[in-house]
Amino acid sequence: MKKKTLYRQVLLSLMAGALFAGQAMAADYTGVITGDASDDAIYGSVKKNGGAPGYYFNGETTIKGNGTLINTNGNVSLYMIPPSEDKKAPLHLQSESTDSPVTAVNVTAGKGFCIKLSDLTDIKAHGVYGATGISVKSFTPASDTANHAVYVDKSKHLQIEAISGKVEGSFRPGKAVGIEVAGNSTAHIEDSLMMIKNGNWDDLKEGKWTYADATDNWGVSVEGRHGFGYFDASGILAQGYKVGQNVAAPNITTGLVFMNVNANGAFANGAGSSITMKGGAIHVNKDNTQGYAALVAESGHVRMGLTESDWVNRAKVNIDGVASRRRRTLQLLIRTA
Repeated sequence: MKKKTLYRQVLLSLMAGALFAGQAMAADYTGVITGDASDDAIYGSVKKNGGAPGYYFNGETTIKGNGTLINTNGNVSLYMIPPSEDKKAPLHLQSESTDSPVTAVNVTAGKGFCIKLSDLTDIKAHGVYGATGISVKSFTPASDTANHAVYVDKSKHLQIEAISGKVEGSFRPGKAVGIEVAGNSTAHIEDSLMMIKNGNWDDLKEGKWTYADATDNWGVSVEGRHGFGYFDASGILAQGYKVGQNVAAPNITTGLVFMNVNANGAFANGAGSSITMKGGAIHVNKDNTQGYAALVAESGHVRMGLTESDWVNRAKVNIDGVASRRRRTLQLLIRTA
């Protein structure tokens, strides 16, 4: 009788093992991804150096910390692998600090940062005195043709929150940016981009727009003291170099964009910087006191509803906010129907 019971227990264990084989459990990490050997202790089991090098995460993955979560001056690729055909492999990057600014993803040189095969990537950067979801900055001359870039693969949604919190009694101003690209750098989001706190992709797929004027749903916002006027917060920011520096202009391209922000929507600031969005909807807090606008081009280019290479298949645009700004607006093309 004991042998039969033991046999059944072993058989059930083997069946359970076969049933769950290949089905990944959600995994949590707290270390910084660097793209070099310094992160081997934490990520060594998911890193691959030969073939297509990168970090291979099987199933839903969360990376948490109180500062930068991906900090690279080289080539870092994240491959999000669904455990089965009917499962998804979302990536969650969550950076939160109660005493300092935070930048969740920081790319400073090299070939940058790439996310592939991920159904959804959401980035939350909550800091004080400053919060940035993705920052790409290259301080190299225009002759440098290296691809200093962030790239998110096709059909993979990207969701970003950047909230700069306040500190009682502090006079230090804060800044908040969803995606910032500066200097000789680029960012390319192949598919949709959302900046709505607690936003739901299903709502957007069904054509709903229920987030307008919801103060607790700002995807990008500065709480507390402002010290930079309308420069202090933007969903998407292309930041050119100072006059006289021989560098290439920053460039950002995205698919559909959906924003509900207490900030500028898209801001191309200086040196021929460029932002191109396929279409979408941008809502800016109508009660803001900083002079934020939905689309801002100052010595730069902002395009929404069309691309430079596709003037026929244009997407619809919903703008709730000022559609351009003062000073040197070089080009602003909008299709609103």
